[in-house]
Amino acid sequence: MIYLTNFLLMPTREDLIKKLFSKKCSQDELKQLLHMIREDQSGFPPGTMDELFRQISDEEVVEESTLDRVWQNVLDHVEDKKPEAVIRRRQSRLVVRIAAAVAFMLISTLAFWYVQSERWIIEESIAGQIKTVALPDGSLVTLNGNSSLRYEEDWSDKTMRTVELEGEAYFKVKNLGDGTTKFQVLTSDLTVEVLGTSFNVLSWEEETSVFLEEGQIKVNLDNSTEQTLDLEPGELMSYSSRDKKLVPPKTVAKNLEVSWKQGVLEFEETSLEDILLRLTAPSNLTYTIMNEELSEREFTLRIPTEDMDVALDVLSRLTGTKIEQVDDRLIIEERNSDTEENK
Repeated sequence: MIYLTNFLLMPTREDLIKKLFSKKCSQDELKQLLHMIREDQSGFPPGTMDELFRQISDEEVVEESTLDRVWQNVLDHVEDKKPEAVIRRRQSRLVVRIAAAVAFMLISTLAFWYVQSERWIIEESIAGQIKTVALPDGSLVTLNGNSSLRYEEDWSDKTMRTVELEGEAYFKVKNLGDGTTKFQVLTSDLTVEVLGTSFNVLSWEEETSVFLEEGQIKVNLDNSTEQTLDLEPGELMSYSSRDKKLVPPKTVAKNLEVSWKQGVLEFEETSLEDILLRLTAPSNLTYTIMNEELSEREFTLRIPTEDMDVALDVLSRLTGTKIEQVDDRLIIEERNSDTEENK
């Protein structure tokens, strides 16, 4: 009885057309009418597709890049499906008009369903902020400052869960238990593939590193399957897209790679250049080290990061340097005297 009642309440095609031209269609009704047109194009009054697509466009917020992809998708579809017989019949004005109407319907339908299937979410953290994001599958991501994560809204029918990362993030990936639904992180340099695990990905400028805390992951260099690495728990690998240089996986202490989540950066025999990169990248700061020897000097230290003024003061004292801030740029040089060092 419930099914029969719902069936009787469903609006007819004529009802939907009347509501369309009076601009009273809901978004679901617009989709329903589009589906009816796709099933049977006959019997619709002139201008139905024009009005339908106009109202669908009003309902949907589409990015410029998405429209570009839709248009290319339509062009590819038309090029693949263009029959020779249609070309030979172009002399007929009637056929041209019909073809134009069908082409518009095709473009409208493809554009609508393409946009519907690609809804992306972008999560961003501001300078100095640490932000936790829950993904559609229940996985958790902790974003460091000045970082962003991009992923599709609906993963219900996906065999590959994909996120795009700029900056630094710690992933706690949920294992769905089916053994087939994989998870991958895309950066400008690397693709990290995993079934279920915890790991840290850092991708600042032209340097990318991956640290595996637990589980198993595979790293594809230059986002290609031609060069791959398998990491074991506790291993860190890094890659420079500028130098095309890979630092082979090595075992490191967990706290050195993921302590930033607790507002602390820990370093062991690390160059001042790398220390400053890790410290400033999540903020809006840049830096200049006044001489090369100082930039390559290595230090073992621990810096609190929740307050940048405190962090810079600690770094200055532990490295014996003078750090001057001019707007958003740090100028780093060696201290010239014992008196200056004790200030």
